[in-house]
Amino acid sequence: MPGWIIQGVRGEGKSLCAVAKIREYLNRGCPVATNLDLYLENLLPDENQAIAYRLPDRPRYEDFLALPPAYDPKYKLEDKNGLIVLDELALWMNARSWKEKGRKELIEWLLLSRKDHWDLILLTQDHELIDKQIKNTLCDYLVQASRTDRRKIPYIGPILQFMFLSGNMPKYHLYDVYYGMSFLDARVEQWRYRGTDLYDGYDTNQRFNDGNEILGKRLIDMRAIYTYLPACYLTKQIYVNRLQTTIDDILDAKPLIFDEVEIMAKKKINPADAQRPKIILMSLFLVGFLVWRFGFGEVKLPGSGDSLKQVLPVQAAPAPAVSSSNTAAVA
Repeated sequence: MPGWIIQGVRGEGKSLCAVAKIREYLNRGCPVATNLDLYLENLLPDENQAIAYRLPDRPRYEDFLALPPAYDPKYKLEDKNGLIVLDELALWMNARSWKEKGRKELIEWLLLSRKDHWDLILLTQDHELIDKQIKNTLCDYLVQASRTDRRKIPYIGPILQFMFLSGNMPKYHLYDVYYGMSFLDARVEQWRYRGTDLYDGYDTNQRFNDGNEILGKRLIDMRAIYTYLPACYLTKQIYVNRLQTTIDDILDAKPLIFDEVEIMAKKKINPADAQRPKIILMSLFLVGFLVWRFGFGEVKLPGSGDSLKQVLPVQAAPAPAVSSSNTAAVA
């Protein structure tokens, strides 16, 4: 569980080095937590889905307590470690404010952060400014930042200046890494960054505040932890990939023959569902019959006894009248 303290005067590129390490961890898929303002869409590939947590400018113990483990605590190796980057420690972790409220709990959490697979990078102008308990117990590497463009080119630098040219070396950021808290300790490696591919990935002019805001007549502590949207969402690449996957599935789909379609249709039909229309029709017929039978009064069917009783007898037609002349003729 390595820990680095990166120190250097203003403008030496301390934050740039930290952002380079952040990119390295995120490209491996490991989470990062920092109080730096990051622009992941400018820092990572479009497909990257790694998670970055934004800590308050001056984080509290409660903010660190809300951080989840970087990886499964039962995992024994260190290749899945996440990274915590804390900038401007001289402002909120100064040695002179060692009695500050919550300092003890914060240090205790940082001491145990290795159990949650978190590596640590601390940024300050001078490591002597920060709390001794932190630098002596949490970090085993001291990193000194410097810039080559602030140095003269050996031997030919004065000649170039005489010719009205810049006698300085090209701009590179160098970081000498010492195993220990002194320049007398062994230098184990040197990091080099051009920096042009990192400038758009973070806010180089970020201002750090205490997180307190005035609402009405009260001073409210607005500090909280949140997550950055992964780069794949900011670049919309994840939606492009999903759409492309759907298109590929459609193009690769094979047409179904009639038998396969019939089999799939039969599998989807529930026997109970197949009988449901018949039951509904029978119910409607029964309801209609009952309404017709009892809703419109009693109906007399032809041939019933009651209907025969109500039939009136048919009277015979009267006989035609016989005239007197016809009677005499007959006689």
